[in-house]
Amino acid sequence: MLAVECGYKQAMTGTISLLNRDGDRLHTIYVGSAPGSGKKTFLWKMRKELSTVIKEFPKATVVGVADGARDNWEFLRNSSIPCLAMICMQNAFSPWRTRPWA
Repeated sequence: MLAVECGYKQAMTGTISLLNRDGDRLHTIYVGSAPGSGKKTFLWKMRKELSTVIKEFPKATVVGVADGARDNWEFLRNSSIPCLAMICMQNAFSPWRTRPWA
């Protein structure tokens, strides 16, 4: 991303993957927002896609995976999406074991 005088713009991406009981990936939905559209647009798209998947598969186990950005954890924690577990990828591989969602 090219930084300019007025600051930077952030593109956002996320995926929703459907796995079978053996852990084989069956389908993936890719969600993204262009730089400048803002996090609200991305989070709205992600919430909409998650809601659709959960309506279609109400008994599915939901696991949230994110990096250490606080707003990602606020989204997972405050959404109406019931997560069985939340995994922090940044801290899973980091020598600093902090909990961004705490």
